[in-house]
Amino acid sequence: MSGGGGSAATLAADQIITSVSLADIEKLIVGAGFTATPSSKYPGFVDSSHPNGVRFHASGLACEDQANVRGCAGIFLMVDVSVKTMQTVLQYPDEEVTWEAINRANTEQQLITTYFNQPNNSVMMKRVLLIGEGGHTASNIKAEIVVFPESAKTVIDDYIWPKG
Repeated sequence: MSGGGGSAATLAADQIITSVSLADIEKLIVGAGFTATPSSKYPGFVDSSHPNGVRFHASGLACEDQANVRGCAGIFLMVDVSVKTMQTVLQYPDEEVTWEAINRANTEQQLITTYFNQPNNSVMMKRVLLIGEGGHTASNIKAEIVVFPESAKTVIDDYIWPKG
């Protein structure tokens, strides 16, 4: 799969991946056990949902630098959680998002970066997976994809809107 391409059905766990296309990212997400669909909210992204209810978005990162990599040299994973949805649909406490909670999440949950998008009134969590010239195995990338929505749920439940 080096340089993009490949098939989810033939993607061996120990296969080294050195770059990805959006189609490859979709295959990795499906291979990690999730469904993947083109994003209607973020052009150039793939959307997926974790059984824990977290919906996440994925896209390529550092793409089409012909001198260095064909495709993308990384994967950008993102969760965008609306404060309104958390309070009205999911019945989380009707509490303001605080910078203290955001800072604590960033300090203690270093696998993802959390920030508050004030104009959109949403909490954003992101994770960057750099693949690089040496590459990573497909199984390692899939494991990172699996952990991301679990980490995002931890940030939501333990830091931003604790249900305690």
